[in-house]
Amino acid sequence: MQLPTSIPPHWLRRARWFLAGLLLVWVLAWLAVPPIVKHLIEDKGSAALGRKLTVGEVSFRPWSLELTVNDIAVAAADGKTPQLTIASVYADAELESLLRLAPVLDAVTVDRPVLQLTHQGDGHYDVDDILQTLSQPSAEPDSAPLAFALYNITLDGGSVDFTDHLPTGVRHHAVRALHLAVPFLSTLNSKRNITVQPRLAFQLNGSAFDTAAEGTPFAQTNKGDAALKITHLDLAPYLPYLPSSLPVRLQGAVVDADLHLVFELAATPKVALSGKLAVSKLAVADTTGVPFLNVESVETVLGDVRPLERVVKLASLTINAPQLQGTRNRAGRINLALEAPKPIKVAIKKVAARVASARASGQNDTKVPVKSDAWTLTLEHFALHRGDASWADDSTQPAARLNLAQLEVQANSLRWPLTNAPSPFEGSASVPSRDKTARLTFKGQGSAASATAHLSLGDAELNLATPYLAKHLEPGVLGLLDAELDATWHAAAADGKTAEALQLAVQRLAVRDFALKAAKQPPADATNSTNAERAAADMPRFKLLEITGAQLDLTARTGSVAKIALRAPSAMAHRDAQGQWMVQRWLKAAPATGSAASPVVPAWQVALGDVAIADGAFRLDDRSLTRPVRLEASAVQLKLQNATLEGAKPAALTVSARVKSGRADPGNLTYRGTVAWAPVAVQGTVQATDIPLHAVAPYLANQLSLSVLRADASYKGQVHFAATPAGAEVQLQGDAALEDFRANSVVLTLYRYRQRCASRGPRPGFG
Repeated sequence: MQLPTSIPPHWLRRARWFLAGLLLVWVLAWLAVPPIVKHLIEDKGSAALGRKLTVGEVSFRPWSLELTVNDIAVAAADGKTPQLTIASVYADAELESLLRLAPVLDAVTVDRPVLQLTHQGDGHYDVDDILQTLSQPSAEPDSAPLAFALYNITLDGGSVDFTDHLPTGVRHHAVRALHLAVPFLSTLNSKRNITVQPRLAFQLNGSAFDTAAEGTPFAQTNKGDAALKITHLDLAPYLPYLPSSLPVRLQGAVVDADLHLVFELAATPKVALSGKLAVSKLAVADTTGVPFLNVESVETVLGDVRPLERVVKLASLTINAPQLQGTRNRAGRINLALEAPKPIKVAIKKVAARVASARASGQNDTKVPVKSDAWTLTLEHFALHRGDASWADDSTQPAARLNLAQLEVQANSLRWPLTNAPSPFEGSASVPSRDKTARLTFKGQGSAASATAHLSLGDAELNLATPYLAKHLEPGVLGLLDAELDATWHAAAADGKTAEALQLAVQRLAVRDFALKAAKQPPADATNSTNAERAAADMPRFKLLEITGAQLDLTARTGSVAKIALRAPSAMAHRDAQGQWMVQRWLKAAPATGSAASPVVPAWQVALGDVAIADGAFRLDDRSLTRPVRLEASAVQLKLQNATLEGAKPAALTVSARVKSGRADPGNLTYRGTVAWAPVAVQGTVQATDIPLHAVAPYLANQLSLSVLRADASYKGQVHFAATPAGAEVQLQGDAALEDFRANSVVLTLYRYRQRCASRGPRPGFG
């Protein structure tokens, strides 16, 4: 085939010379580059690190600009063992590097790097000499950052062995299967807006890590995002690295994370974090090593967390199966009273200066914002499931033991600092005790301006409070408590026109099967105890105390109660031969505190709608007199209407009872009228039949010259009694009768008494 045009001979000669020169250059480069590169790496590298650096085989393909360096090794400080080894480093350069006068590499591969690192204690490592050498200031003036473009950067098969010498022993940590893939990194002007997508994966002590990210870390805008995945990271091997100054001791935790980080470092740095973070098998102990908190898992979904702007927005926070153990020892130390660690002062200006100086040229005008405003927290949903809290108090006698089980809490739209937007919440729990399990539920909402809450409690045993009442009351308490309460709080107005208010509404408050329990029980055999001992051991009790429709203003100390009902109360008023009432033996004197006098507060003003007592039984046993006084009132019915707590206003009162003394048939007593108790004033109609006046005659022994043996009194008519400064006023208008009256003169009674004493012999305490 004949060419249409002939190539001039001189062009053919030039082409042959060019090909020959190119082949010669390739050959020379193929022969010369490997030893030159090896020499430069070993010489310059050893000088820069202060350690011996050796290189194995170096190969270079000039026709494709591919360079491979094998068997790179950095010696340890002793020069005998390697500190770092790299199986090979591969670089694929592009001809564009010649045009830009900067390295442009199509691929960079680092294969099987192995690092040996040792912590020698007290913060010293076996690479401190290398770090010190690298940190020495350079004598050359600062220059612009190196321009380069690197593609397809990969690191495969890396491993790190970390040996830590601690006072408690030697710990080993291992990183295996280290893999790094960075598709692109660039500082070239034409490449500043190209997005890179790095990926990092490795195994740390058997726990797998996997990250993926994209961004332009060297571009002026510094925009990008990153993803971090952590799977079952057990923190147990790293717990010894926690500072001892912490108020708690972390004993175990496993971390899982799937986080996404969006960052933009321009004139105003912006960092936003989102994703999921979970901590499981959390175990915390106090400084003495005693566990007090165990949590099955804590899971949170980060909506928008911007640390530079001090904004934290969480989509949800869920705590599963927390177990909290609170204790107080005999000395009064509470394990939950943790001492806060000392605050850490951060030199923000220095940090900002270092960050600015480390940036590329043209970015030094970027400043880290330092805000003086507080952090803001928003939590859209909070949940606590299967919670359990126990309290053991050994400072009381007897020791107190309380437990809150099956705790469930839900809350939405939580904000800190608080705002005027309401945050609803609800929850439930059970309070187990010896015989019953109480149930507690609550629901409400709160904000910076107001808060409301509804609480419901059922079957709560009163004996749970006995250890704390024992400081003031000798007998224990028995019974069950039911309650339906509503609480409302309003903050004071900013203009000062409205004061702070706290109100409590009691829909129903009931105490069932109440009884005081004596600390020392009477003998089981009644024949071994006297009448006085049995009377002293007779404790008050009632079947039901119910309060409904109560409205209390705790700030103004005012309120109203729609109804108070007491059913089947039973009580004994006993006074012994020494003149001490049983109540005086129950009450314990409060220890002197030596504190300043309490400020004077206004008295409560409470309106009482209906007060009722049904089927009451009350007994009086007074053995302080020469002849004991015994009086019983049964079938007591009482109804009080429209009274006030201070008692200044007369209120309608109706009372009926059966009254007896000894084995005689009981009499009847009925009163209808009004009553006030500040001062005492009674006015109404009395109908009394066969009232045993002889039972209370010993109180009038000094005024009577007779010893009344029997006197049944009856009366029907009006009665008026008023306590005045001048004395008591008593007015009676009606019909009275005295039946079955029997009495002895005091002289005759004393004579017969002495005769009986002489026949029985002397008795202690009598002449």
